[in-house]
Amino acid sequence: MSSIRAILKKRFLEAIRGPNGATTWKVLVTDPYSAHLLSSSCKMFDILEEKVTLLENIEFNRQAFPDLEAVYLLTPTFESVFRLLEDFCTKKGPMYAAAHVYFISGLEEQMFEKISSSRAMKFIKTLQELYVDFIGMESRVFSLESPASFFTLFSPQSNRKSALELQDIARRLVSVCASLDENPTIRYFCPETESNNTVISRKLGMLLQAEMDVFMQDNGNFPASARPQLSRASVKKDQPKSQLLVLDRTIDMMSPFLHEFTYQAMNNDLLDIADGVNYKFKYTTGTDDQAEKQVTLNEEDKLWSEIRHKHIAECIEHVITNFKSLIGDNKAIANLGTSGEAANLKKLKDILTSLPQFQEQKDQYSIHLNIAQECMSIFDKQNLTAVAGVEQDMATWTSAEGEPSKRVVVDMVPLLDNPAISHENKLRLLLLYVVFRGGVKEEDRRRLQIHAQLKPDDLEILGNLPLLGVPLNRVPKTPQERANRKIRFLRGKKPPGDGEMPYELSRYVTVIKSIMESLIKGDLDTTLFPYVRVPEDMRAFQETKFSATSLRSNKSNWQQSSVGSRPEENSYGLTGKLIIFVAGGITYSEIRSAYEFARRLNFGGYLGSTHIITPKSFLKDLGALRNPPSPEPRKLSTGDLKISPDIPSVAKAPATPEAPQEIQVNENPPTTGSGKIKAPGAEKKAGKKILTKLRLQGRKEPTPQLRP
Repeated sequence: MSSIRAILKKRFLEAIRGPNGATTWKVLVTDPYSAHLLSSSCKMFDILEEKVTLLENIEFNRQAFPDLEAVYLLTPTFESVFRLLEDFCTKKGPMYAAAHVYFISGLEEQMFEKISSSRAMKFIKTLQELYVDFIGMESRVFSLESPASFFTLFSPQSNRKSALELQDIARRLVSVCASLDENPTIRYFCPETESNNTVISRKLGMLLQAEMDVFMQDNGNFPASARPQLSRASVKKDQPKSQLLVLDRTIDMMSPFLHEFTYQAMNNDLLDIADGVNYKFKYTTGTDDQAEKQVTLNEEDKLWSEIRHKHIAECIEHVITNFKSLIGDNKAIANLGTSGEAANLKKLKDILTSLPQFQEQKDQYSIHLNIAQECMSIFDKQNLTAVAGVEQDMATWTSAEGEPSKRVVVDMVPLLDNPAISHENKLRLLLLYVVFRGGVKEEDRRRLQIHAQLKPDDLEILGNLPLLGVPLNRVPKTPQERANRKIRFLRGKKPPGDGEMPYELSRYVTVIKSIMESLIKGDLDTTLFPYVRVPEDMRAFQETKFSATSLRSNKSNWQQSSVGSRPEENSYGLTGKLIIFVAGGITYSEIRSAYEFARRLNFGGYLGSTHIITPKSFLKDLGALRNPPSPEPRKLSTGDLKISPDIPSVAKAPATPEAPQEIQVNENPPTTGSGKIKAPGAEKKAGKKILTKLRLQGRKEPTPQLRP
């Protein structure tokens, strides 16, 4: 399966390369946001390889290069469009010889008309929408990098803004589908009893379908990989069918609070890792001095990629085994493994320091040994063995021995009373207990709060659980409880024979993984996860296999059936790509689950969200949900991209020795059918021209009507 990061990199570089390829020198002009997206996929070296001589910020004063062509990579905003036109419509003359303009997402009709009626039009040789408005975090994970969406979608103070937020998310998900070359069937989470915050998935699913319909109207041949439409009678079960499933954070309220002991999730829970990738740690140099180093934990680190989803115990074993094979015969290395994990880590670090050869490998192993050692130190210090044991009993509804969880309170109260247990872990235990019980009687909750010695801020966090569909008070047979029962069968212990994570403290299976299992088998409940629009070629096979009254009796279908034993009759399993989007944040445990599942079945799937959350960040956001913080200016990193600084005045440069070749228009646009759901603003978009089909070369200059 193609890496989503590789797909984005290819799309960016093809745009920069232009119709003529990397044959002439050019200037690359971006705005801050498009530069941020570009830097998340490409290095400066990659860009320079496409014969880019200068990288400019369109918001800065720039030096003119009238003999060089420019590639514009822009956000479709009024400000960027204004500055684009200004580059070619001033009395000083054009800034560049020609322009190849690429917008990162769809361009509104009003802005398109402004461009097409401007005098700048005769200089624009390429005008295209790229649809790359998202971040590829990992090979299978994408993010909209919008943590503020959590407040807009779930806070009672943001009801008026939620519709606009959902519209924006839907438009950005079109970029995901366009980049993956997929027009998927869209499904969404629809609980039986809906509150203001449980209709998020349904609204987003409908809006996404509407936006995809508009996109398909504007791009008639999309997707490029599309096959001729088959008649219902000719449909085969192995015909590829991609699906995009829209969920929200309320689908699984256990995962954000649980301790996870796989490497990546544990790191981001226990350590201070900025943005999930940047970690600073202290180490001892060869001269016994203390130094600090920042490292980046991403897929460019081969060792990190190998161990990120392994249990911490397996990580340590993996590092030691690989290091043994690297070093060869060494008595000190050979003795590793005979003592405890912490002792082994310390010994291996000492050995690494004494081996000046293997410098590159030594640095790589040292990084992960430091991280593993720090995690194990915190694990022991915080007594996470006891804490996580109670967490797993609640999350799986069973004890480690497989018995129903009846001793949760008995085991939890001593931990709440124990001063050695951190305040945060006590709060997480109490939150999990409320989720586990589906609400707690007020008197019982008050007693537990006294045991845990909760602070006012903690009570605010606890009191905001109902905003995410979790009842605070235990009132039997409420509508919300009946709705919760309908998805309770999604949660539980690992199915027998799964063979993954055979650890007592890692029994919980995320809801997302259970959903993936049923999607592949073709028995995902169409009442709980309905289609926005059932495709013609699926209607013959669609069956509602679970009624509202039989969901609990079919619990075993989710938790115990093997994915390998697919039903042969009355099933319509997923055989194309699977895209899952969670509005409101995804956890690292859910990311790990998606990788494990895809690897086990060799199946193509992607998981995305508005942002990635950690237990610490989720607690903070949950506490602020009723009084959201004011939106902060977005921090836009540009990685290693070297953007030219602002200059006090603009002056034309002398002619360059290498004149640019004549530009030809790009005749390979992203392509897409007709739709039935009308999107907000679709009336304006209906008459929109397909930008990538414009034949601008040799076009007669239009009479200027609008001037910037």
